[in-house]
Amino acid sequence: MDGIYCFFNAIVKGITDHLETKNELVLHDLKVEYPANWIKTSTDSDAIILDKISGKGRIAVTYFTSNFYYNSTSALNAFINEYEESWDQFETIGTMQDVTLNDTRWKKIEFCGIVNGENRRCMQMVHATDYDVYSLLYLSTEKNFSKYLDEANEIFDSAYLPPKEINTDAIKQKILGEW
Repeated sequence: MDGIYCFFNAIVKGITDHLETKNELVLHDLKVEYPANWIKTSTDSDAIILDKISGKGRIAVTYFTSNFYYNSTSALNAFINEYEESWDQFETIGTMQDVTLNDTRWKKIEFCGIVNGENRRCMQMVHATDYDVYSLLYLSTEKNFSKYLDEANEIFDSAYLPPKEINTDAIKQKILGEW
């Protein structure tokens, strides 16, 4: 009898987990869906932080407009340079990869290092178009990284950016103002 109960309980849990409510965050043009077991702990106009309710998992969704032209590779390299300067024993894991999320190309890399005496591991994805840069960062302790990785990937896979037409004059005016 216990076996039958466990079997039906597993089916019900699987169905309810699959039907779990998804929340949506919007940061400028970027839309991302996330499950209810991640909560917004910080929000401003250019960054939204999601924290895993039951553990040490964090996702940062950020945006910035630069005065310099960036493509996704150069933007990700700029982030890596910042980590190298501020983290102890910083190292990349593997190489930079091209990833397509909902018809938009992103650059992805994993890295690890020590911050405030704690071993941390991260996965970061960056998309840059001219002067606009979007970043998705999953950060966790080294020991919890794989525990939440599938959920982080699912959240990242939902990232949607509308197709963007390149209008260099409009972008220059946005940054520089009147000529």
